[in-house]
Amino acid sequence: MSSIHKLKSAERAKVRQFIQLTNCSEKIAINCLAQNEWRLEMACDSFFTSPDQYMKVVDRKKIDNWFAKYSQSNDKILVDGCIQLLDDLNLRPNDRKVLILAQRLRAQRQCEFTKHEFTNGMIDMNCDSNHALYQRLVELDNELTTDLNKLRDLYLFAWHYGKQLEAKTMDWETAVEYWNILLYNCVNKQLLQLWIEFVSQNAKAVTKDTWNLLLEFATSIDSTLSNYDFDGAWPTLIDDFVLWARDRLKAHNTRPTIQSNQ
Repeated sequence: MSSIHKLKSAERAKVRQFIQLTNCSEKIAINCLAQNEWRLEMACDSFFTSPDQYMKVVDRKKIDNWFAKYSQSNDKILVDGCIQLLDDLNLRPNDRKVLILAQRLRAQRQCEFTKHEFTNGMIDMNCDSNHALYQRLVELDNELTTDLNKLRDLYLFAWHYGKQLEAKTMDWETAVEYWNILLYNCVNKQLLQLWIEFVSQNAKAVTKDTWNLLLEFATSIDSTLSNYDFDGAWPTLIDDFVLWARDRLKAHNTRPTIQSNQ
């Protein structure tokens, strides 16, 4: 774990507060805060609920050997190593837990983990084996179903992670892949499929504004779109989608039912 002297001043203050509240060591305080997004109250609640989770100290040498197993160079795990790691974790590439892993390692590029990212990320998650990592990813994935803030953090991370490094937009094919990963189990599935169909037909790229506001749209607008406000600060693409989708939903709801002969 990083030395307290390498932390930002606000983080150092939280470490001191955490130690006063829990009477734990500096190393455990940093570990717990890092695993809880540096939110002091959430970290304290988590510590008192599951203290054993944070008392464990990971083995740095085990992490180094773990990294070496998958790295194709001295300082990076590249595509082949990522594929092998996912195989060993029994995860498909489109599993949301894979994106959570990238987020927790603060990965800058798709299908690539630097040694710095891997080492610090595993220390923050308190993991030094595939077994421990898988269990932690399952826990983090489960949290997304009840904590919209954590889902939002992952969703915003996916924008920077998924697009080309210097690009200002994300191509629609990539956006669709990430929406299916991030939102399929969190929002109305019919509306999600309509949105994907609409974007596939009407957009070559997705702007950051549209990306960011789609999550708010998907989690606040009802399945009939009846509470959508065209005077709200929605991107034009979402306005156009609502008009298009309302017609589709109306046509679907008024379609005559075929009754079998008695």
